Amino acid sequence: MKRIVGVVMCLVATLGFGAAMASAYPVGDPEVTVSDSSPRPGAQLTVNASDFCAGDTVTLTIVPDGSEVGELTADVNGNVSFVINAPAAVGTYVLTANGTNCRDTVASSSITVVQPGGIPSTGNDSGNTLQLGAIVVAAGAGLLGVAALRRRRPATA
Repeated sequence: MKRIVGVVMCLVATLGFGAAMASAYPVGDPEVTVSDSSPRPGAQLTVNASDFCAGDTVTLTIVPDGSEVGELTADVNGNVSFVINAPAAVGTYVLTANGTNCRDTVASSSITVVQPGGIPSTGNDSGNTLQLGAIVVAAGAGLLGVAALRRRRPATA
């Protein structure tokens, strides 16, 4: 009987300890999300990194220049939130969050800093097409007017 009680106690202790240890590790792979993936130069961004270990030190770097943006400690859910300014130069950058305390974890997201100003040119100039369409509509309206006048006149014999 003592053996059975001992085995049951060992199982309960092992399962309870295993569950407590499992909760210290994140459930999924870490990820990084950015509040705006196409910011203007110098715009303020919120960078959220999630699924790191609770209490993990998470370092945010920006590539291509490789500069360290900041370092924060993950909350009990393994999340950190950085508030940064977008780079001043137009181009594509990769934001990388690296957690180092409980396991080596890396996650990244990219942003494309865009030139401020008007809408970028992305296709064909439709000015000629619009002019041609206006001419066709005007010609059609003129022909309808002529046809209406001809119907109103009585036929002469």
